[in-house]
Amino acid sequence: MLIHDDIKSSLQEEDFEHAYAKIGAMREEMLELEEPGAYNDFMLELKTKLFRGDLGEDGRDFFYALKSKKLGLISVDDDPHHSKISAQEAKVVCHFFIQCP
Repeated sequence: MLIHDDIKSSLQEEDFEHAYAKIGAMREEMLELEEPGAYNDFMLELKTKLFRGDLGEDGRDFFYALKSKKLGLISVDDDPHHSKISAQEAKVVCHFFIQCP
């Protein structure tokens, strides 16, 4: 996936802004298309890959910085008609949800 390749390159170059911009654009598009599930699924997969180190050594730092960029999961607070994730669930996922090997 192109975004995964960009993230891997960003982690290697320690330049995360390019990858953050792409994820932000994807988030906005999925909100406009009323498809928060697609974005949330992508983010869960991304978290797994980052925490396993599949995309580089600084994956955890990259993921946690997404929160400060307001690029977390799309919750019912963001899209009350289409999201199935509560704000609390989104917060938990951002911090602890996925246990990676």
